[in-house]
Amino acid sequence: MKKFLAGIIVGLALVPMGMQAAITLFHDVSADDWFGPAVSRLREHGIVNGYQDGTFQPHREVSRAELAVIIDRVLSTVDPEYAAQSAENLVEITLYFTDRDVAIERDCSATKAVRRMIPQTTAIADAALRELLAGVTPDEETTGVTDSFSNETGYLGAGIGPLISYYEGVSISDGIATVAFTGQAMAYLNSAACSQQSVKSPIVQTLRQFPSVSDVQFSVGGRVVTEWDA
Repeated sequence: MKKFLAGIIVGLALVPMGMQAAITLFHDVSADDWFGPAVSRLREHGIVNGYQDGTFQPHREVSRAELAVIIDRVLSTVDPEYAAQSAENLVEITLYFTDRDVAIERDCSATKAVRRMIPQTTAIADAALRELLAGVTPDEETTGVTDSFSNETGYLGAGIGPLISYYEGVSISDGIATVAFTGQAMAYLNSAACSQQSVKSPIVQTLRQFPSVSDVQFSVGGRVVTEWDA
């Protein structure tokens, strides 16, 4: 869906939500930008949260999934009946992100639990992984968690997108969860030892919360990988 985030946000900001909030901006949005006040207003109401590096990326194209989440948040804010109905259809899950301090000091595989509410679904394991791979929110970052699911700093090299863009799904059979990725995901899954751990450990821990999962394996490009570099 080739719609730029800044334009969509300005449109949504026209929905009445109470008084205009004070300007609260991201690193890449200034008060002088034509969309600045709209971004500020929606951030204040929890409609948009930005990315873990403190940016909003106003000129990035928006996916259908992202737009659906934004619209859902708007409707939950302005329509009490919709909000109540949505709340009835939510379920709490636990996501395990990298424990930033412990990872820096001694153990890259260390994780810390974060609770989130998501829509009820029969594919709960897949939904949990999609939430996880979308990364930590700014509020969650303040609790000491981080993630290695994006390449915004370029540490994996040019042309590597976020890990979620390579995610294909998860299947569970005889207690084994098989997490499937396209071949490009090897940049994350088969990188330096510490980076591998910070990617795989949160996925494994998040899946193991489900009683049907006793072990986790990774399939890349249609093949289960059991041996990794580093």
